[in-house]
Amino acid sequence: MANQITSTKQLTDSGEVGVAGQPVRVYRIVGLSGATLGNSTFKSNGSSGTTLFTAVCTAISADNIFDVGGTKGFVFPQGCYWTKDANTTDVKVIYETDVA
Repeated sequence: MANQITSTKQLTDSGEVGVAGQPVRVYRIVGLSGATLGNSTFKSNGSSGTTLFTAVCTAISADNIFDVGGTKGFVFPQGCYWTKDANTTDVKVIYETDVA
């Protein structure tokens, strides 16, 4: 992935991180759970794609920080789609996309 741009995206409903179908390298996920534990599922290739990462929020009503893949991040080769559950308020994702 050449010519990357690092971005932060906040999602309050299920949706794409970056551009649908395009590779995304995720570095950090910050999930905010509600009154109970939340689970955030991240898939490659859209909402019906393959689950590549699940973040389980263990701190209630607080930010849960997940550093994904160390300094190299974690690549979602066909885009990154977040699926919200009823107990997650939102997520913030720090990621890079290839803009070449």
